[in-house]
Amino acid sequence: MCAPGELAIAAPVQSAEFVEDQGHGHSADLVLYSLLILRRTFSESISMAPRRSRILDTDQAGIAVRPGPPAPPHLARTGHEAVVTEFEQALICAGEAFVRFAGALLGPEAREHNLSGQDCIILQQLVTAGQPSRIADLLRFANREDVSNVQYSLRKLIKAGLVRQVKGATNRDMAYAVTEDGARATSRLVSLRQELLMLPTKEIAGLDSQLRSMTAALGLLTGLYDHGSRVLVGRR
Repeated sequence: MCAPGELAIAAPVQSAEFVEDQGHGHSADLVLYSLLILRRTFSESISMAPRRSRILDTDQAGIAVRPGPPAPPHLARTGHEAVVTEFEQALICAGEAFVRFAGALLGPEAREHNLSGQDCIILQQLVTAGQPSRIADLLRFANREDVSNVQYSLRKLIKAGLVRQVKGATNRDMAYAVTEDGARATSRLVSLRQELLMLPTKEIAGLDSQLRSMTAALGLLTGLYDHGSRVLVGRR
């Protein structure tokens, strides 16, 4: 049984001795065992640390939620503000972790050509498109507007041999497509992602439902953030 506020992570192994007895062919089990140890360590550290009162212990569906760090007082004067601010802090941390992970998944190409997580994301956008894409398409897909950074990422990916230019009738029609090397790098990325992300998360009870709810919430917040940005531009 999990303590209130913990995600249930099914442990495929019961002890370190069991892991050692299984040899080296159970990388997924090792990952899950590590997650279990991290969960226990985190739970113990939280229980010993001073705690501020929390607004919610469960979500509306009754799923236990592990509280994050206390929200900054200047941004969270009410219970609702605290919930939103704590979510934003978690979003910042998750975004940074995701970008680091994306870069690491590119493996030798990332190390040799100094490719970042953002470069990897653009590569995967091109793979997802399945056809040559213009910079405007890439910006729209990722809700970005930093044209120069996207152009820089494309130059790096081209130099690494993972992406190629596809010329159109005019310079404005210039598009980009994945090369064979880019497709091979993506195949290796998918395999590593399965091992390090998909297999461990598959064992977390109720996670799929929580992710669907968070996806809907993030879509709503994206619209609110974009609307707020437009309103503030009009007030200048």
